[in-house]
Amino acid sequence: MATRIEKLNRLRIATPCTESWDGMVGGAERRHCAKCAREVLDFARMTPREIEVRIAASGGRLCARITRRADGLVTLPPQEPPPFWIERRASSVASALVTALLGLGGAATGAALETSPSVALPTGPSGPLEDAGTSPDAQGAAVSKVSRIDGVVTDQEGHFLPGATVTIQEPNGGRKFVRLTHGDGRFAFENVAPGRVLITLELEGFSSITFPGIGVSAGRATRLDVQMEPQITESVTVGGIGVPSLREVVGESELVVVGIVGATLPKDPKDPAREETELRVTSVLKGRYSGRTLRVAVDRGEEEKPLAPGARVLAFLDPAEARTGGKVTYVPANGQRGPQALSDAELTVYAERIDALERISRRGGTDPEELAAWLVATIEQPYTREEETGDLSMALSSLAEIAKELGLPIEHARADLVAEAAARKADGKSFSDDEALRRAGAFITDAQKDRLVRALLATESLAQGDLDLFDVVRPWADDKAVDWLTNRFREVEPTDDGVNREVMGRLAEALASDSLKALLKESDDDLESYFASLPEGSWDHLDRVQAEMAARWKELRKRFLRML
Repeated sequence: MATRIEKLNRLRIATPCTESWDGMVGGAERRHCAKCAREVLDFARMTPREIEVRIAASGGRLCARITRRADGLVTLPPQEPPPFWIERRASSVASALVTALLGLGGAATGAALETSPSVALPTGPSGPLEDAGTSPDAQGAAVSKVSRIDGVVTDQEGHFLPGATVTIQEPNGGRKFVRLTHGDGRFAFENVAPGRVLITLELEGFSSITFPGIGVSAGRATRLDVQMEPQITESVTVGGIGVPSLREVVGESELVVVGIVGATLPKDPKDPAREETELRVTSVLKGRYSGRTLRVAVDRGEEEKPLAPGARVLAFLDPAEARTGGKVTYVPANGQRGPQALSDAELTVYAERIDALERISRRGGTDPEELAAWLVATIEQPYTREEETGDLSMALSSLAEIAKELGLPIEHARADLVAEAAARKADGKSFSDDEALRRAGAFITDAQKDRLVRALLATESLAQGDLDLFDVVRPWADDKAVDWLTNRFREVEPTDDGVNREVMGRLAEALASDSLKALLKESDDDLESYFASLPEGSWDHLDRVQAEMAARWKELRKRFLRML
C-alpha cells in the first residue's frame, strides 16, 4: 500500500479549472469559487491526513488548489525543522545544520556538514575522481594531503534526488570535478585538495545551490547533506481525483518483479521507518535481473506495518546504489509505490496484464489498436480495473475532441484515424505512448463495448473501479448501467464512504430525481458546516472526526435508500 504522501503525489485531476485562486473570495485555507458555487481547499495548507479525510468526505467531488513542484510532487505544509545540532553515530563529533541564502545565484535550502578523521575511508560509490577542467597552475601543483567529500541530496520532504549535478572547484582556481547523484541521492569525491572549496548543485526543476567556501581539511572527510528547494508551479484544479494508470507506472519502472518478502532491517538506526527489505525474486515482468534476491529501500509511512516475511509482492523498481561486490539496492520507481502484498489471484492477473503490455512495447512504439485491446482486457479484470478506466475514458474523450477539431462526425474522424494508423504502420513509423492513447478510442469496437457492458453486469462488488466502469459504458448502455448501479447500491454497501457518496450522486443524476438531489445538497451543506465548526486542534484527533463522518454517511445511506 502506498503511503499517504505517495497517494497525494499520484493524484490525477480530471478537469482543470481556469478560475484564478486570487480572484476567489475567502481565507488562506479555503475560498469560494463564484463560477461553480463551490468551496475550494488549498492542499498546501493541509496535512496528508486532513486531505485524505476531505477527499473521502467529498466522494471525489472535491475542488482543490494543488501546489505542485516542478518535479510533479505535491507541496505540503513544512515539517518541523531538525535541531541545529545533530549527533551522528556514537562519537564526540557533531554536525551543524547549515542554512545559507546566497542571493540570486542560488540558495542552500538546508545542508548538514560534518568532518571526521580520515581513517581507512572506503571508496565512495562515485569511484575515482574525474577532472572536468583544470587551470595550468593547478595541474602542476602537487597535492600532499588529500581529503574526501560526500553526502546525500534530498528534497524538502526527504525524498532522494537522483541525477543532481554536483560540481566542486578546488581552492585558488584549482581542479574542477563533476558528479551525478545516485538513485539514493548519494555523491562522493575522493582526493580533494584541502582548503576552501566551491560546491554547486543543480537539478532540473529545483533551484541551484552554491556553497562558496566549504572548508576541507587535509586527511579528513567532509560530509555535506543537502536539501534542494523546488521551483514551484501552481494550479487550481477541479474534478475527480485518481492515481497514475498501470500503464504509466510500468513505463516509469526500470524493473518490475514478483517476489517473496524476506528480512526487513532498518536502513538508518535513527529513523526506523527507513528500511531495506530483501525480496526473493520469483519472476521478472519487466527489465533484466539474473540474481535470486534483491534489496529494496523504502520509507515506510507513519502508520504502515512492515511487509510480513513470506508475503508475495509486486514491486515496481529503479536501481539506487551499487554495493560492494556489484550488488544493487533498488528503490520504488519514481517514488510512487513500494512493494505491494497481493493475493495469488491478484498477482496472476497483474503478471498477465504487465506481460501483455510489455509485448506491445517490445514491438517498437505503441500501436493504438493493440493499446485499445489491452485497455479493454485490463478493465474487464476487477483487480486491475480501477487503474485503467481513466486511460480508456481519456481515449474515448480524445476521439470526440479530435472529431470536433476536424469539424467531422465522430465516425468520419474514427475512419480518418484508422487510415492514418495504417499508413504509418506501412511506412514503418510508430506512435509514442501518448499519441497511441489519444488515438486508441478510434479502435474500440462494438464487440469490445459489449464485453465491457457484460463485465459491468457480472460485477458483484461496488468499488471505485466498478463505478468508473459504470461511467465508461453509460454512453452506449445507459439503461443497463443505471439498473445495475441501482441494484448494486441496494444490495451491497460500497467499499468506502467516498464511493458511497459518488454512487448516490450518480443515481440522483441518472434518475433525474429532484428529491434525491435535494437530500444530497442538504447533506453536503451540513458536512461543510461541520468541518467549518471544528475547533483548532481537531485534526490532531482524526479518529473522532472519521467516526463522526462514518455515522453521517450511514444515516445518509439509510435516507437515500428509503427515497430510492
